[in-house]
Amino acid sequence: MSQTLYENLTSSHLKINHAFMTMKKMTQSNKTSLENYMQDHHYGNLSYIDSSGSEFDNQVQSLDIVIAILIICAGALNFIVLYNLTNINIQERKSEIATIKVLGFRRKEVYDYIFRENILLSVIGSLVGMIFGFALHQFIIRTVELDMTMFVRNLTLSSYVIAVFITLGFTMLINLTMRHVLNKVDMVESLKSIE
Repeated sequence: MSQTLYENLTSSHLKINHAFMTMKKMTQSNKTSLENYMQDHHYGNLSYIDSSGSEFDNQVQSLDIVIAILIICAGALNFIVLYNLTNINIQERKSEIATIKVLGFRRKEVYDYIFRENILLSVIGSLVGMIFGFALHQFIIRTVELDMTMFVRNLTLSSYVIAVFITLGFTMLINLTMRHVLNKVDMVESLKSIE
């Protein structure tokens, strides 16, 4: 945009506050001379494009660490909540589990009877999480952005698919670890218990 066009559009006088320069030689003495010139004339700060790229890479690397920590913490929370829910479910339904074992249900049928609820809850949680996750993603991206740094604000389908697979993967892991608890349910003792 030319100075004349700017002044015609905004009806105000153009105040130059930035200068972009291409330097043929980027030696330390050239940088020092330029910095001294800017200080003598009371200009603002000086930034180099080549260093901006490395600064951006450093920022993104620190964000990668934060994202990895968030994923690990979310996975641990998922594991703890599902483990406790499954454990409580099994303890509360011991006589029911013992009854279906006595009736001749195979191990896989007993597992499916209990763990189907976990899978259903995980699928529902994933669907609801996608809706709230989108809003949370927008909030975090807008909060983290700086004046000179803008992040991609739209999520791809692969992001949702990966999140759902991670969640269902943790659910399957919980189901596998809780099989030994189901196997330990004593049919005789559970059927003797008074409810």
